[in-house]
Amino acid sequence: MIHPSLMHTLINDMQIQHTKAISINQGDIFKGKVTKLFPNNIAAVQIGAMKLFASFEVPLSVGANYWFQASNHEGQLYLKVLENATFTKNQMNESSMISKLLSQFQLEDSKVNVALLRFLMKENMPFTKVEINHASNWFQQSTDREGTLQTIKTMLVNDLPFTDEVYNSISSTYGKEPLSKQLHQIQELLGAQKFQSTENKLLQAKLASIISVNSQSQENTLSKLLQTLIDDKTHITDKQTILSILDKITVQTTNYNKSIRVDVDPAKDQGQRSAILPNIDKTIAQLQTILPAEGLTNKDKSIIGTISSRLGSNVDVSSISNKLNEIVVQITKSGKDDLIGFSNKEKQLLSQMGQSVQNNEGWGNGTVVKMAFQQISKALGLDYESLLKDFTKTPHDIEIERVESIKPLLLTILQQSVSKQLNDNIETVLYKLNAQQLLSQEQGPFQHIMMQLPVPLYDRLTDVSIQWSGKKQQSGEIDPNFCRVIFYVELETIKETVIDVHIQNRIINISIINDTEGLANLIKNMQHVLKENLLTLNYQLSSVKVLQSSEGERNLAITRSIGEKVHVDNNYYGVDIRI
Repeated sequence: MIHPSLMHTLINDMQIQHTKAISINQGDIFKGKVTKLFPNNIAAVQIGAMKLFASFEVPLSVGANYWFQASNHEGQLYLKVLENATFTKNQMNESSMISKLLSQFQLEDSKVNVALLRFLMKENMPFTKVEINHASNWFQQSTDREGTLQTIKTMLVNDLPFTDEVYNSISSTYGKEPLSKQLHQIQELLGAQKFQSTENKLLQAKLASIISVNSQSQENTLSKLLQTLIDDKTHITDKQTILSILDKITVQTTNYNKSIRVDVDPAKDQGQRSAILPNIDKTIAQLQTILPAEGLTNKDKSIIGTISSRLGSNVDVSSISNKLNEIVVQITKSGKDDLIGFSNKEKQLLSQMGQSVQNNEGWGNGTVVKMAFQQISKALGLDYESLLKDFTKTPHDIEIERVESIKPLLLTILQQSVSKQLNDNIETVLYKLNAQQLLSQEQGPFQHIMMQLPVPLYDRLTDVSIQWSGKKQQSGEIDPNFCRVIFYVELETIKETVIDVHIQNRIINISIINDTEGLANLIKNMQHVLKENLLTLNYQLSSVKVLQSSEGERNLAITRSIGEKVHVDNNYYGVDIRI
């Protein structure tokens, strides 16, 4: 089994290797080693993986370790040697040092505080008295001590505020329950509420669009057909073929729908249509833009009008989507020759869609995967705060996207609900969504993006965690020539899997951390396919290693050691401080 801390250790390691000069703030306390003395009272001080040059006014010894405290005086940052904490290897052991620091921080000399300080001393990161007091409280209240330590480390590495809200957000990422399961629990609790508000119904529908494997299949099939139709690059004859298919499907479903009592609740109707076809109003508007296209007949234009009208109804969207899905499943199982009432060209197009469904909605296609991740991210509302910021520019479009995403709907329900169980579940999910935003940040020229998404992978819903890290280009995107990507996913057969991808000058080294026996031989036999496919993208595969989870920990230690040496040599630091 892959230990829960391994993924976070990898993430923290990525952050540390790309961190710029250590952020020294008022009151910070940290350990530094004097590596060299220069004329004019200048000393080189090593702080973890970083080195800084500082002037000093008190005697320092080369090779000695000191505990420093930063203070601000008349706009200048000074480092004070803590008189009761100065030590060398021969002068003071660890236990005595911890006792000195506990006294300095005015903390109780308890096992909990000793363990906390021992951990922080080992990690060697700057921290303030306020931070150590917060950390002590969290550590004492925690039932998962290791997770709490890793949470505190993550907050220090990312220079995050030491508040309960931030702590709860980061610690939520250490929970064993996947996001997909938590969203499903909220959906069930919402359905059990006696009073079904507009926001309640809309949130249930939005959750269904993400966590339901069947609705994802329908959505991808219908959405793909419509997106191909409105795409400017689609040839006019292909547009006409798609219009003909949709026309036949709408005719087949018309009589069926006449016998159905339509739910006229506008919020529920809109929510259910959005669950099957996200951004449905935008899609309807885009359909009108192809009317002037050269080559479309009057019949084609009439079909566009009919489809636009049908997409405005919840029942019609559901029946069209179901019918299309039924045809695609039929053609996948029986072949296109058994499909009656469609031309050969229509059968060919439907057959291609059927093949896409058979291949699990194109999960083998990078473009499809990218679009799916973007769609799920948007539906979750991970860009909610960004939309609020841009609201004044295009208020109407932004308002639709803002209201229909899951995060703002959760916030609204949280204010309305009187159910403690529902509120607790909502808060947990909100913490998890906030953590993704907190851990996605820029550090100097480097950019980190963290995502955890519920993904319908094949016929099973699972969570996929991804972290990108690399130097930012002028366009704002991560440089694809030099970056690192970590994937964490639990698969049905081989279970927990971490894939660590290093890209240097378009040369790729991959480490797969998984405890399945025989996986290394299986991957070795398939490696040439990966190599050939990467070559088509102008990437060169250097190696693929399969590691047990215990080996992954050891491999990480080596990687961190090399990363620190490279980082120091690059001189991406430089803070002038007077000691």
